Amino acid sequence: MGSHHNPLRFVYLGLGLTLTLGLNGFKPSLALAQTIQCKGNLGAIAIGNLEVPSGATCTLRQTVVKGNITVQPMGTLITHGAVIEGNIRASQALGLTLNNTRVQGTIERPSQSRSPN
Repeated sequence: MGSHHNPLRFVYLGLGLTLTLGLNGFKPSLALAQTIQCKGNLGAIAIGNLEVPSGATCTLRQTVVKGNITVQPMGTLITHGAVIEGNIRASQALGLTLNNTRVQGTIERPSQSRSPN
C-alpha cells in the first residue's frame, strides 16, 4: 500500500523543460536581426538595432544593444547600466540620459537648425 513513483516521469518533465528553455533561447537571436521599436521599458536582454519613436520614452535597464540606437524627434532615451555597442543618433530628441552606460560608438546629437527671420 505504499506509494509508487515512476522516476521516468520526472525525466520526461525535465527533458521537456530543457527543450522548451532551449528553444526559447533562440528568440533573442531573432531580435538581433531586426530593429526593435521601444515605447517603454527593456530589461537585461540583448537586442540588435533600437528605435525610439517620436513622442515615446524608452528606458533600458542592463540592456545590451548590439547595433545602433536612433531616437526620433521628440523621443526620449534613458539608460541604466546598459551597453551600447554601436552609435546613438538623437536628432531633436526631447531627452537623452545615460546612467552608468558604456557606448562603444559615437553619440550624435545634431542641433536643430533655425532659419533667420
